Amino acid sequence: MRRLYWRTLEKIRPFRHRAALVSKFVRGYREFRRTGTTPLPAYASMRELYWRTNGRFNDLAAFILCLLNRPDTLDNRPGILGVPDEIEVRKAVRDLRTHGYHVFNRRVPDSVCEELLAFAKTTAARPLVGSSDNLTGFKFDWGDPVVFDEMNSRHVVYHFDAQKVMETSSGQKIVSEPYLHRMAQDYLRCRPVVDLVAMWWSTAALKKASSEAAQLYHFDMDWIKFVKFFVYLTDVTEDTGPHCYVAGSHVRKPKALLRDGRFLDEEIKPHYPQENFIKITGPKGTMFVADTRGFHKGLPPLSGSRLIFQVEFAVSLFGANYPPIEVNGALAPEFIETIRRHPYTFTKFIKPGRQ
Repeated sequence: MRRLYWRTLEKIRPFRHRAALVSKFVRGYREFRRTGTTPLPAYASMRELYWRTNGRFNDLAAFILCLLNRPDTLDNRPGILGVPDEIEVRKAVRDLRTHGYHVFNRRVPDSVCEELLAFAKTTAARPLVGSSDNLTGFKFDWGDPVVFDEMNSRHVVYHFDAQKVMETSSGQKIVSEPYLHRMAQDYLRCRPVVDLVAMWWSTAALKKASSEAAQLYHFDMDWIKFVKFFVYLTDVTEDTGPHCYVAGSHVRKPKALLRDGRFLDEEIKPHYPQENFIKITGPKGTMFVADTRGFHKGLPPLSGSRLIFQVEFAVSLFGANYPPIEVNGALAPEFIETIRRHPYTFTKFIKPGRQ
């Protein structure tokens, strides 16, 4: 650990004009290695270092971590998307590096979508009722869990508990999908770790953009480096809340856009060609991947509602302190075996009583 500390200090000398932020980051990373929890000041410094160095600090930190965490030998077994195809994986990773996103030709099977859709129509979810500013941007306020009623949806977003989502067989099939693991590993250039599983409804309750619901342009920075996979569980048209992405914005950003927070369309559009503004639509089962360090948002649905599933992989769990997933009797033996074979990737999946 001492060697890593001094090696890191040497590598970050070009950022010495941000010495206070770098020092907080390094101290926080040492604490994270010891406890598994990221101190809030270190998390805040990581976010600020991203935009103050235009992503260069995070790229360097990811590079060092990847040297210490070499890629794993992955399963070549068929999953719900079939057997991973090397040519297809390379094309997707190339699209990610070049454009920041990739829409898959393969679709998630209807049976998987239908199970998660049935779950979402019968399981209570927490509505987003507001937000407030804090050290790292938004602190969200969630209401009491309710079963989503599309005919009486009063809030723009309803989020499901990740533990309950992962207790569905379809949630387990998506998160353990070999195709996704291979893509994440190739893009991140190291063993990936699952840092977040999420599923939520977006509704037409407001019919206008909500900052709290991430319906204004922004970039994510919850982790050092990461990649997100999304699955549409309902048909998504231009009227039902497509995901929007600014192609090429995941690498370096114009100086005028180097800050944390939300951005209006008129702030973003002068800096990128019109053809770089992408709307991702598609039928139920459509899957895409994005490096959400690039500018993105979800358009507010004008009618109906959108259900989406998300799984995210990172180079390290240093970052946002989301709750772990408990490994219990609701998880299928096949999924538990995947956890056993790839313990680093499933670090957040813990047995009861172990923290």
